[in-house]
Amino acid sequence: MPSHATALRKPTSDLARVCEVFGLPRELESLTEVSARVAQMAIDQALEGVRACGATNATLYTLIAPRRTLDHRRHKNRFLTREEADRAVIFANTVTLAERIFGDREKAARWLAKPNDNLAAAKPLDLLRTSLGAREVEDELTRIEEGYFA
Repeated sequence: MPSHATALRKPTSDLARVCEVFGLPRELESLTEVSARVAQMAIDQALEGVRACGATNATLYTLIAPRRTLDHRRHKNRFLTREEADRAVIFANTVTLAERIFGDREKAARWLAKPNDNLAAAKPLDLLRTSLGAREVEDELTRIEEGYFA
């Protein structure tokens, strides 16, 4: 039987994992709540959550905001916008979902970076820039999980 400490380290849901990577309480009930909290974090803390999901600096600057924008906000002690926080949370949630479905981060990262015929030959990672694209990626992952596509 796992100890209480082990149970605390291993999230039981994708939402709990997303909360964990951003250092937020696991009791949050939705990705919207997570995004609101991420938008109130220091930029470096928010970006560390994205990096914890395997994002490179290139991914951060493409998906969240350009480097100069982030550097300017950091210098002015400002935060991510709500839209940028949403993209950070969408990225973390998608990576978490892909890791669960594919079994590990490396396989998930390969799938996210490879053009996908079921997504009009787009790379899933590129689609995460918009909420509609993120929904398409999540739908594709769900189809894979349910055995519709291999």
